[in-house]
Amino acid sequence: MHCALIQGGTGLSTYASQCTLKIERRTLPGETASEVERELMDLIGKDASVDCFFDRAPFTVDRNAPIVSCVRNAVAEVTGQEPVEAGVGYWMDAAIFAAAGIPTVNIDPGGGAHEAVEWVDLSSVETCAKVLLNAARRFCA
Repeated sequence: MHCALIQGGTGLSTYASQCTLKIERRTLPGETASEVERELMDLIGKDASVDCFFDRAPFTVDRNAPIVSCVRNAVAEVTGQEPVEAGVGYWMDAAIFAAAGIPTVNIDPGGGAHEAVEWVDLSSVETCAKVLLNAARRFCA
């Protein structure tokens, strides 16, 4: 969760008649949007309100799923190293694919996403492409 936008007040020497705080609170596997909304209401109390205007289901994948094994083995073959497997706190389209029954795992090249200037390491794009091709061949075999 992070506080993304705060609006309120008219000047430094006056009390604001209202303040709006917009937060982004990601759902975790096993949580629902309504549970998160109740959690936030319990946190802020009766003098404020919560308006949940957008939510997405969380994503998780079984480490032993065939797609995971294919990607894990492809990374090891292409790079000569076992991949680092980790959960992340951000949301991706993978949740939509998984909810539709499409086997899904996330892998990406190195770089700087969600920065003022986004960038990607070009050699890692080539490596990522090789891994994806290798994983697709394994999965479709």
